[in-house]
Amino acid sequence: MELNWVTAGIAIGLVLIVGLAAIIWVTWRDLKKLKAAQAKHQAEQQQELDKHRRYLVESMQVIAKTMLDDQLELSEGCIRIKVLLDNYDADLHRLDKFRVFNLMYQGLSHMPTHEARKQTDSKLIRKLDAERFKLEREHRDAIRHSAQQLLAHFDGANLH
Repeated sequence: MELNWVTAGIAIGLVLIVGLAAIIWVTWRDLKKLKAAQAKHQAEQQQELDKHRRYLVESMQVIAKTMLDDQLELSEGCIRIKVLLDNYDADLHRLDKFRVFNLMYQGLSHMPTHEARKQTDSKLIRKLDAERFKLEREHRDAIRHSAQQLLAHFDGANLH
């Protein structure tokens, strides 16, 4: 009778060991799948981020070139580059070589744009435009230099 209890105990122990081993194996397999899915998701997110950063850089380069070629008003280019720099890396517009973009942005921030500009009195618009053009004249050399610095900063594969 004691042998039956011992045999039954061993059998139950073996069943428990096999059951626990199966649970461990299934959990390990699921964890491995989860880690692979997370790695894939992170890689996809990084690709999207890289794509977005390339878009921001290319946009800034186009704007800087059009400013240097006098195809875009300096004030508008400064506003656009400042916003793009903020989206790319907010600390960049604080660098001396890019500070003028932020300076112009702050100097123009009170002026209406888009639909608000269309609805603003034309006398006020002329006054604001004169203020804007004065800012452009005062900072023209610095803006053009910063546009050149921006192109140099982002030349080739330099996406920092």
